[in-house]
Amino acid sequence: MKLIFIHGRSQSVKNAEELRLFWEGCLGRSFEAARLAWPAGTEVILPFYADDLDRMVREVDAPLATNILLRGEPTVTGRDALRVEMLREMLDARHIPDDRVLAYFEGRPVERGPQNWPWVLAMLRALDSTEMGGNAIDTITRDVWVYLTFGGVRAKIDAIVGAGIPNERCVVVAHSLGSLVAYNILSSRTAGSPAMPLFLTLGSPLGMHAIASRLRKPLAFPRGAAAWLNARDPRDVVALFPLDRDHFDVEPAVEDYSQVENFTDNHHSIDGYLADALVARRIHEALSA
Repeated sequence: MKLIFIHGRSQSVKNAEELRLFWEGCLGRSFEAARLAWPAGTEVILPFYADDLDRMVREVDAPLATNILLRGEPTVTGRDALRVEMLREMLDARHIPDDRVLAYFEGRPVERGPQNWPWVLAMLRALDSTEMGGNAIDTITRDVWVYLTFGGVRAKIDAIVGAGIPNERCVVVAHSLGSLVAYNILSSRTAGSPAMPLFLTLGSPLGMHAIASRLRKPLAFPRGAAAWLNARDPRDVVALFPLDRDHFDVEPAVEDYSQVENFTDNHHSIDGYLADALVARRIHEALSA
């Protein structure tokens, strides 16, 4: 059985083989802790798109809010709305009120509101107190924005990852932005697609309305997938919401597991997710099926 790992953003510091071995090692330690052996015949594949994503983000020139301010563009355009909507959901989920945002606001009273970059910058500063930090949140929303907004970028990334998902029985494990990429690819599967014992999403932002509203409609459970398990740490500012009927309405319903205790500082990193006992057990069961 092939096990397909689909990584998230900010992975260009590693090469494809280093990253594959890191993921495999994290999962292997979880198997060992649970006294589980690697299922015989498992082949681990990690389609690597990090360098291409970083290059295309630079080409698109998607600057941080601070850089936009320096360029003298105070107004948020419609094309930038996704990033602002994501920030708004992050603030709401962490119960950070506008009064707290106002404490970081630099501008005239008339400029208050998400249609202006000074207010967006204040939103980021208000989120800086979260485990993820404002700078990391800004880069995450930027990369998601580039992937979902620019068709050429999305087509290139989907082609790289899609080529790594074989046309045969396999298990797919996707993290963070990689869960968007995986969903985008798998939701277009045809009725004759090979069986997939498990589609597992970790630290996924798919439950954010700003993202789900921009995906192909109607939302769909991947054809051929016997199960879709979504695992999240409620403290993970990227995986704000469970993939339940209220946030990601598909048929059959996604099995949501929101009891992960991701030990990493930001509660989002892949090693903290693969260390979860239930996550490891479900991967092992699917590979053994």
